[in-house]
Amino acid sequence: MNHEQAMLMKSSRVSDLNTPWEQVLHLASRRVFPKRHTIDVSNTESPYFYYILSGTVRLAYVGANGEERTILYAGAGTLMNVPTIIAGDIKNTVVTCTERVEAAIFDAGLLTDRAFAAAHPDLLLNLIHSLCIHRLSARWAMYAGCFRKCPRSMAAGRVSAPT
Repeated sequence: MNHEQAMLMKSSRVSDLNTPWEQVLHLASRRVFPKRHTIDVSNTESPYFYYILSGTVRLAYVGANGEERTILYAGAGTLMNVPTIIAGDIKNTVVTCTERVEAAIFDAGLLTDRAFAAAHPDLLLNLIHSLCIHRLSARWAMYAGCFRKCPRSMAAGRVSAPT
């Protein structure tokens, strides 16, 4: 892991992870969401994933106790909602615009379209890479939340607080 990836996970902010997807923006529709808008990702009949063109969103997960935990902030050049679609965990995901957001909206069927995969293997490799970054960021957010509740671990030097 390089320094940039380590800092990315520590800050839980990502951007420009998926810029190769700009080559297929013609397959997406576009929409603008205002600041503080919660993007509904619960559409199971025709699910979508998003490419953030501008702005930032806060991705959060709602635990069994109803507590909302921020996983990461995603900015321009980043795909979002892909893990939610793949895992089918739409009821526990909350996406909130922290500023005005313009997004390209892709039909989720694209992720399982063999013709698309054959034509754009580079995009699928990019997606795998970014999902790994998202996963590590989510893990950092989870651990950071645990340690905020248990400051002795930080005081003992076993973990550093997120910046």
